[in-house]
Amino acid sequence: MNENWLQKYEEVKNVLICPTDLETYFTSDEIAGQPLETMEIGNVSLPSGKIVVRDPLVNLNANQSPYFIQAPQGNFPVTVAVVKSKDWGDRYAVVKVEFAKEKPIIYREALVGIEELEDVSEDDFFGFEVDAGLGCIADAEVLPFVDNFFDEADIDNVYDDYFADLFEQSYQ
Repeated sequence: MNENWLQKYEEVKNVLICPTDLETYFTSDEIAGQPLETMEIGNVSLPSGKIVVRDPLVNLNANQSPYFIQAPQGNFPVTVAVVKSKDWGDRYAVVKVEFAKEKPIIYREALVGIEELEDVSEDDFFGFEVDAGLGCIADAEVLPFVDNFFDEADIDNVYDDYFADLFEQSYQ
């Protein structure tokens, strides 16, 4: 991230405001006519407050940059808003890390500082790349340990050879 990027961010940051009150996903019983439930999945530990959100089986490694706006340090509850679709099954719609009990005032895109902002519009969004269909919230301090795990694991396919059994157990 450089000064030019930060300057451009300041110019366009209000375009990056989410038009939806995402808190409604955690306070309503339905969204867009679909039943909605919440699921508390535990706490995320953020010792540095430098958040990285990636697909853990593909893009979670020490080469990844955290979001440029730091979060508070500490342990925070994580809740998932789950759409209960008869046609599509359970779908995770929104994930919330609760940094405070107060309702958020504004929601902006979380950025790492390398995004192309030159012609950004209200219809644009960034997010994170998903390949294995998973998402992970981690502190940047954890990433070297993730790299070490993958380097030392004697696994050809991390999903099939390691995580599939764990996912099956957690589904029970």
